[in-house]
Amino acid sequence: MYPQLFLTFVTLFVSPAAVRASPCVAFDTKWNLLAFGLDGKDWNAGTQDAWASGTATDITTTGRPPFDGTNTTCFLSQYANAIYVTNGDKSKPSSVHIYDATAKSWSTQAVTTGAFDPSSFNAILDHDTNVFYALSHGELFRLEMALLKAAGNTPLQWADVEKAPYAAGYQPVMALAQNHVFFLNVPGTSAGSANIYVIHYDYFQPETQAFPTPNGVIPATHGRTASFFQNEGVQEAFGFIPDDGSATYVLNVQTNTTQVLAGPSTKDAAATYFAGITSLVQLDSKGAVSYLPFNPTDASRK
Repeated sequence: MYPQLFLTFVTLFVSPAAVRASPCVAFDTKWNLLAFGLDGKDWNAGTQDAWASGTATDITTTGRPPFDGTNTTCFLSQYANAIYVTNGDKSKPSSVHIYDATAKSWSTQAVTTGAFDPSSFNAILDHDTNVFYALSHGELFRLEMALLKAAGNTPLQWADVEKAPYAAGYQPVMALAQNHVFFLNVPGTSAGSANIYVIHYDYFQPETQAFPTPNGVIPATHGRTASFFQNEGVQEAFGFIPDDGSATYVLNVQTNTTQVLAGPSTKDAAATYFAGITSLVQLDSKGAVSYLPFNPTDASRK
């Protein structure tokens, strides 16, 4: 077991007991940790070396969504240095809200859903194409963001790609690495193996990929994922945290191996996660923020 534990920010944003809506966290491309929607405000905690101070800068500004939706999620567009927020406004569930991290401004992109259900989906944002891929009711959809840093005048459109070859009722556990979408806990797939969608060839790979751990396999269970960024290039690894918080599994898609790290101190199936280069951040359902220090060099040697 990796010796590092999840560390808690000391009064970083607001007290966990404070009233909150549906916040999310993300990094910008300077690796500042941003938290949106905590007690009605947005915060910049700076880079990892500053987190021990337990302070953050209020970056709340006009045009932001209310962060009152269901399953609000933040995504980093690394090329655009923009944060895309889905389900940030319950009155506009199909919209994508864009925070330009350079200009520190918000805008709201209108989106036409078609058959896509914005109330029930899981998604990744592909690094190179800047396209969302989402699984909703067993159907794969895509949404092209075209490196937007601010909303355009023309609504974007969710496009129906194809039906996923997975059993009805599958609750998607999705992660991004190396321009592939990895699906975990797929019914009928062996524990410790992932199903794969190859983005650049637009097809579901029929073969699964095993990711053995040093002492066993990744459990076949529902959980959350977060892909580790690099300063340049695509993600090569992602973290998987089971709902029971028993461990953190880091899957390296270059070596097809798994590193087993400490699980979060707060066991919370409703917690969300976001990874930078050297940390995995947890935002629990009460608004508390903690993080796991991560050494990407160690992971690449596994």
